[in-house]
Amino acid sequence: MEKITIPLVEYNSMKKELEILRDKEFIKKLYELLKLINSQKSSYHLTDNTYDLTEYVIKENYDSNIKSKWDDL
Repeated sequence: MEKITIPLVEYNSMKKELEILRDKEFIKKLYELLKLINSQKSSYHLTDNTYDLTEYVIKENYDSNIKSKWDDL
């Protein structure tokens, strides 16, 4: 077996990370928390505000765009 040397601070940090990752109850709680956060974040984007989809806004944006060579064909 080959040996490597790492700083003690890094070794202790790795040990702490390993302890946390081995705690299955903590991982389950963390997973549930992330699911809740994700569902709340997603709900912000799914609102009833459809102003940007109205015909007026689409037409207004289309008319204000710079014309391309394809428009003349």
